[in-house]
Amino acid sequence: MSSENCQLCNDIGACRRSTTTDTGDDDSSNNSITIRMSVFHAGVTDWVSRHISNFKNQTAHNYNLNVTIEIMSADSETRMGSWLENIVLNSTEFDGYVIPSYYLPTLTENGQLEDLTDFVVNDMHDDWGDILPFVRRWNAIYNDEIRAIPLTQDVSLMLYDKVLFEKHNRTVPRTWDEYTQEAEYFNGLLEGPNGSPIYGSCKRRGNSNDMFAIMSSYAQANGPEEGVLLDFANKTALLGEPFKQSLKHLDDHIKYGPPDEFTMTNEGISHCAVLLFLQRRCALYYGITNGALLDMPYDMYKNFLGVAALPGSKKILDRSTGKLKECTIDTCPHSIYQEGLGLVNYAPAWGPTNWVGAVHAGKGQVKKQLMKEFFALVGRDSMSDVILNTTVRKLIPNPHRRSHLVVDDWLAKGYDEEFAESYITAYESTESLNVAKYPPVEGSLKMIVALESVVYQYVNSTRGYGNEAIQSKTEAALKTTLEAIIDDTGRDIIFSQYEKYLDVYKEPSTDQYLNNGLRVYGLCLSGAVLLTSFGIVAWMRKYRNEYVVIHSQPQVLKVALCGSVLMGAAIVPRSLDDKWLSIENCNAMCILYPWVYFVGLGTMLSALFSKIERIILIHEKPNEGLSLHVSFDELKKSFIFAVVPNVLILLVWTIFRPNHWERSSLDDDVDEFASAYPDTVGRCVGDDANYTIVYFVLLLYNFCISFAQCLRLYNCTQNQKVSLDNFEDKWIASAIMVTFEFWLIGLPVLLLMADNYSYDYFVEVSLFALTALSSLAFLFVPKFFYLRDKLRNRGPFAEGVSSEQGYKIRSDDPNKFLRTDDNTDGGEGLLFRSLSLGYNGVDESDNNDELRKRLIVLEEENRNMKHAVDELEERETEAIPPSMFSQVTT
Repeated sequence: MSSENCQLCNDIGACRRSTTTDTGDDDSSNNSITIRMSVFHAGVTDWVSRHISNFKNQTAHNYNLNVTIEIMSADSETRMGSWLENIVLNSTEFDGYVIPSYYLPTLTENGQLEDLTDFVVNDMHDDWGDILPFVRRWNAIYNDEIRAIPLTQDVSLMLYDKVLFEKHNRTVPRTWDEYTQEAEYFNGLLEGPNGSPIYGSCKRRGNSNDMFAIMSSYAQANGPEEGVLLDFANKTALLGEPFKQSLKHLDDHIKYGPPDEFTMTNEGISHCAVLLFLQRRCALYYGITNGALLDMPYDMYKNFLGVAALPGSKKILDRSTGKLKECTIDTCPHSIYQEGLGLVNYAPAWGPTNWVGAVHAGKGQVKKQLMKEFFALVGRDSMSDVILNTTVRKLIPNPHRRSHLVVDDWLAKGYDEEFAESYITAYESTESLNVAKYPPVEGSLKMIVALESVVYQYVNSTRGYGNEAIQSKTEAALKTTLEAIIDDTGRDIIFSQYEKYLDVYKEPSTDQYLNNGLRVYGLCLSGAVLLTSFGIVAWMRKYRNEYVVIHSQPQVLKVALCGSVLMGAAIVPRSLDDKWLSIENCNAMCILYPWVYFVGLGTMLSALFSKIERIILIHEKPNEGLSLHVSFDELKKSFIFAVVPNVLILLVWTIFRPNHWERSSLDDDVDEFASAYPDTVGRCVGDDANYTIVYFVLLLYNFCISFAQCLRLYNCTQNQKVSLDNFEDKWIASAIMVTFEFWLIGLPVLLLMADNYSYDYFVEVSLFALTALSSLAFLFVPKFFYLRDKLRNRGPFAEGVSSEQGYKIRSDDPNKFLRTDDNTDGGEGLLFRSLSLGYNGVDESDNNDELRKRLIVLEEENRNMKHAVDELEERETEAIPPSMFSQVTT
């Protein structure tokens, strides 16, 4: 024995020179071992079993082992029901499986299939290379790992009576339309046995393989990545126009087929419709022909049978519109130019049951090694095993190796050269980059059963007459069923398995969420604005009887505070994402926070505008003794002016092009060789950059009206007839303009940072908070300092003012004020006692009620004095009565 073989013996713990072995769960005591297999189809059992004797001899020679192989095959009911769930997925009873290749993803993901890559590389050598490349690729490999050994291959081909086609000078069908035309032509011709009429097309109807074979050429043009029953790009069931067009072809084929084809049974023959064809009672046949044809003695058909690839289609599905359109070199890159037709799209269809052998990954090394070698032996069937001879029927396997498709070997078995070459050429046509396969994913069997059931019901209901309403109803019913299967199995599971099957799978992207630190930062800013606003409300209530509060008109200030509260509260919905909320709620938050902020900004501006309007009015009418008190009507007008346009702009935006929540990749340039998709981040986005436009329009409107108001205030104070200082007027313009200074700086930064979600959030919530807090600072900080100085008896930090008149004190005496107008000569004019509380000789510690009473009296006296002064000025030549002067100075 060679050292290599001995090493192999050592690997499985059963070297020929050994008499005992410690194999753990391999249970190979006394040089005997039993391995158990589960076979999905009872019809495969005999074929697999005939290799057991050779394998036992092989292992006895190589490993000195007595191997017993037990096979359990599943009957039809078990296959369609509990086989996968109860016998395979939830069981460790079996050491290996003979299964359809579409089970590979499910069993691999369940951790039950051994990776055979090393075994293939080290032990199968050239034997693996003999397997046809497309058979290896689509039946054995999953997620770039070899998980099974191919044992056979089913393909769909077209059979035609070449004698009839030559006699009538007809063209072998190249498209499904031509197939229908030829079936119509031959149907009813007296070309059958003893001059009997023949059928144009024979095929058992309601077969899912037939439907799949037709549909594939209409649905798939760019390879298996597109899919036929499933749209792998959009992760949905795919039917639509390809399915309806296929139903129409089935209708036509039924017209030209035998009337009893719905009740035909196999009667022990693989495909009874093939028997009609081999009896020369049909001109055409299509379907899984390799087993059906090669099962029959060659003498039955050697003189008339022609074999060709399945027909194709001149049209292909446009997946963007859902309609069929003519093939072009761009839309059908794997099409073939046919003379007189143009480009024809071919999508060779495989049958669903391509048998493979797989090994249970949870077994001991001895059993796993033995199972691998057994399946390698079964899959190594020679030409003699595949094509027994030309006169004896055989059972599977079908050709699946290069050595099975050598013309000389077929000739040696008695086949003529023309048939051998045509069959091999047609068979090799299935090795196409546009090959069509049933979805090799979990739930595939359920989809096949659903397709067959729906199609069978359809052909039995129409009987070849066709009905578009029934076709649409059939398509809708099947799509509903397929979608239900997808949802029950798991949409992500199905489509990720197919990506792994295609070897294009990338690890799913990781959903990135707003950094918790940033979220806390934003919520802290929101809290700061809200606490500041409510703190100011508390301060106003505490000092509600102080002149600085009364004179500032608390009702108007509270409107401004409502605006600041809304501006700060807008940060909260801006801070929420799909980590905390559903997509629907995130969509709502995307719409909500601009509403809250800009309504809040408008509310703040409306309060400031109302004060500006009042100050301007006093300057414009200095002789009317107007009060600084803002009336409700004036406040309402300012509110409408500042808030309503914002609401209208937001309303139009919300109705026609609202924001919505969307997750997008952090890297648009995805490396095709990357092992994972780029991470994604969720954000509020709008169509056609409309959100940026809306932001700009809202800010532009608010800036324009604010700038206009500030400009009016400036012009008014420059041409003043009355000079005022009411604790606010010098700060109102600053409060407004600083808001837009922040936006003037922040908006370009916001646009630049739009692609970076974290920076975008940081800048935006900072702007929300800063604009609110800065406005509050300019409005209230001067009041805080004034009241602080007053309470410390340090005198005013600014010049006093009358709560009614607001005339500014210009003399050095803080208890006097000066009224000026255009007629003064620059002198000091008339001196009157200031009516500002705290500056009229009243003790700061007096009772508040007493102060209010004295304030009312003094204000009334001040009004009387103003009227008297106005009358004196009109007379110009009269002097002020001494009694009046003494009354004022008392």
